[in-house]
Amino acid sequence: YLLLLNSSKNNFRSFIVACQSIGALFGCLALMPFLNAFGVKNSLLMANSVLLMLGSICMFLSYYIQTTILLICGRILIGIYTGLSCGLLPIYIQELAPTIIKVCL
Repeated sequence: YLLLLNSSKNNFRSFIVACQSIGALFGCLALMPFLNAFGVKNSLLMANSVLLMLGSICMFLSYYIQTTILLICGRILIGIYTGLSCGLLPIYIQELAPTIIKVCL
């Protein structure tokens, strides 16, 4: 990584930043299978507990091990979490809302 040219370093850094967006795309695509298999609440719990923790641990370990593979994997997992949560939270809020305010949502 240190031997890359400046333009290659910038491209690699851009790829690392874009990994979260790529993961969010896959998270949005996986929304319906998760919703059909586990339901809204269990999908949110699984996304929060499993995906967010694994992504955070990967990014934490990438700093101490000094490897970019774990950083990329962590950002993709966080992106998948972001895609799932952005799709599931409005559905969950709509299920919990009282009937009086459901029209406003």
